[in-house]
Amino acid sequence: MMKKILQQLEKHVQWGTLALGAAFLGYMIWTFVFQNPASKPMTIGGSSETVSPGTVDRVIADGPATILEEKTRTQNPGFKIDVPPPPSLDLTKPSTTQPAVAAAFDSWPLDLVKIEPGPGENQNQPMCSALPVLPALNFLDQEPLRTVLSIPDASGGSNPTKLDQDSVTTFWALPIAPLAKAFAASFGKLPASQQRTWFVHADLIRQEQLPDGSWGPDVVVARVFNSPPPPEYPVAASAGFQDQAKGFSAWLTGTAGSQKSIVAADFPAVFYPDRDDLKWKSIEDWQLYRAKLQAQANVPPPPVGQFAPAPGAALNQTPAPPSGPPPAGGSGIFGGGPPAGGSGGGGPGSGGPGGGRHGRRGGPNGPGGQSAFGQPGGPNGPQGVRQQPKPAAPSPSPFAAAPEQAAPPPQPVEIPKLPPLQQVPDSAFDPVVLAPLGDVELYFHDLTVEPGKTYHYKVRYSLLNPVFGIETAVTDKKLAAVYGIDSPASDWSEPVAVPARTKFWCADKAPTGTLRANGLVHFTVFSWHDGQWTKRDYPSVAPGDEIGDGEFKTHYTLLDANSDESRQILIAPDDGGAAIARFERTDATSPEFQKLLQDLAAAQSAAPGAANGTAPPAQQTGLQAQPPGGG
Repeated sequence: MMKKILQQLEKHVQWGTLALGAAFLGYMIWTFVFQNPASKPMTIGGSSETVSPGTVDRVIADGPATILEEKTRTQNPGFKIDVPPPPSLDLTKPSTTQPAVAAAFDSWPLDLVKIEPGPGENQNQPMCSALPVLPALNFLDQEPLRTVLSIPDASGGSNPTKLDQDSVTTFWALPIAPLAKAFAASFGKLPASQQRTWFVHADLIRQEQLPDGSWGPDVVVARVFNSPPPPEYPVAASAGFQDQAKGFSAWLTGTAGSQKSIVAADFPAVFYPDRDDLKWKSIEDWQLYRAKLQAQANVPPPPVGQFAPAPGAALNQTPAPPSGPPPAGGSGIFGGGPPAGGSGGGGPGSGGPGGGRHGRRGGPNGPGGQSAFGQPGGPNGPQGVRQQPKPAAPSPSPFAAAPEQAAPPPQPVEIPKLPPLQQVPDSAFDPVVLAPLGDVELYFHDLTVEPGKTYHYKVRYSLLNPVFGIETAVTDKKLAAVYGIDSPASDWSEPVAVPARTKFWCADKAPTGTLRANGLVHFTVFSWHDGQWTKRDYPSVAPGDEIGDGEFKTHYTLLDANSDESRQILIAPDDGGAAIARFERTDATSPEFQKLLQDLAAAQSAAPGAANGTAPPAQQTGLQAQPPGGG
């Protein structure tokens, strides 16, 4: 019997071998294709997940954060998120975030291509059906700063150079509660460790106020980075979109990247770090510093979300003429006079002709004088009253003329109360977890502002799409092709004036005799450079001359001046803005002008060589710069 069995086996041995090979192959397919012998269920916090050699590192790394998130949710029962129904997404209509068809790939440094559903979840149930609508930022405050930057030596040496720099920093709040609700509605079915996002882009947009008071076109402010700038932001319509997204995500999650450099960048290094008036300040320190300045100047503080120029800032106002009877008529552009008349204007009793570019016409017995800036008088109009020019729009005044009245009583200084704010996280964050801690503070620096200009700002930002490149987590593959989710633009900030780098006043001793008759004016000009104010006198500025030169160039031109005791001066800015009238007697007694002169004299007396009479002249002695806004 055994012999017969052996004979059969020898006769059909090839078939037996094939059968054994097929059985072994089937076993291997079942073990390594349909099953994963290396996978193992793990429970972290309150959720369970099956891990494999490709996912175990990620689960271990994310385990503490997952437990913390669940603990936060458990220990904050008072914080509730009412999840609205997901908004419908009509992909046939254009939107601010244009989806692009791209090959799916893993944009995170984590294994997100395969998402294991939690216990009891449908294995085929999609997790995201619509992307969230992000809230716009809320404006908080803004900080103008004039400082001196420290520019590193290009050769790598230890001798940095100085650079005078004007800047405006705007502070904003990201409403975290609406963001948390939007994220919970869109990504609430994802595992907790995969609901995190990053700041990936932001645009600071500004408009410049034109001489007529309107606003110019939108300009995206060029950003300045202290560290190497981020790579090119992924644009859906570009040919290299997929490579851009991979490169940007690698930078963001690597050691060189930081989302803070996108929405809360450090201010550049200052050459004089110990000078409090030249240091950049956080919003809390800035508001304390501004309150101190306002207390010194008896100026009430603005409410949160508004900005008032610090003492010495250019003000968009023209002072009223001095009180009292009008002065006698005279030549020049300011006509006017009593009934006796004169070349500057006529009166109803004399029949004298009206004259001057700002004079009203004479009475019924004399011809009326035409006015280049003012308006003619009526048939029985007032006699010889000067007409002030009517500016087409507010224009920053180069003077800080003191009003002819008693100083206002001291005002109480109150520091505006800020809402609860938290800093931008160092890494990926879950808005739901951050929500109990308050809004997120963002800020942006504009180092491209020009002295003497006025601006306002708005911001839009983008967050990384948590389901980008994960087609198995969305109902529509187009949702996984969106890299950054864009917010709407914020409302415009309050206007902020960047002060000019020069200040000037009529000198305290005006020219007399022939100089006064020829309309010459003595100007004293202060210029800011290297953190100091310096002074130069221009004793004989004639009508048509520009006031100042070189570093003391004011960008204003003297039009004319009358010769009466009030000594009214008319100047015009070079940018085509409205003419501005000033009075010599108020400029000469301006508190700010007198303070600058006193400080300059003190600096001169303290300069080396003052004791032996070799100190430099006053106009060459520097003053410490005034606080922000004092230019």
